[in-house]
Amino acid sequence: LNLLFSAIDQEAEDKGVVKIKTMGDCYMAVSGLRGEEPEPEVAMLLFVCAVLHRVDAEGVPGAEVRLRCGVHTGPVVSAVLGTRKFLYDIFGDAVNTASRMESTGQPGSVQMVQAMAMRVRPRVERLVHIAEPRQVHLKGKGATMTCLATPRGYVAQQRAARGP
Repeated sequence: LNLLFSAIDQEAEDKGVVKIKTMGDCYMAVSGLRGEEPEPEVAMLLFVCAVLHRVDAEGVPGAEVRLRCGVHTGPVVSAVLGTRKFLYDIFGDAVNTASRMESTGQPGSVQMVQAMAMRVRPRVERLVHIAEPRQVHLKGKGATMTCLATPRGYVAQQRAARGP
């Protein structure tokens, strides 16, 4: 797990994404929190796709790993909590929706709501394949139209692995 999270940390640093925390085998990160990123949705999607591609290409020694990722966009509140062991965290509907995107997604892909997919598609289509919308039931939200995305190189590797 440390090797995987270290690789993700490196991708986050390379892409200008900020790690918030890890929770068990989950990794929470944010883009655009400080208002410096002109296209935080694009930055986050490219970060997640780079992680998927890297794990697919390099693997994790001694383990078969297929990541399931979720992203969402929207306002959040950030805070430092505690007086001794400080914890930096973010809260809001965007965080909860991203979590639902991950939990209802598919291994080897990143899931997002259809509206986000339509906004980022023109800026990422050379690098990221965004599938047609599908309906998913999200706890606390009901039926929601979502899209799955994968890095283009990852799609090619999956097809090659399956054969003709």
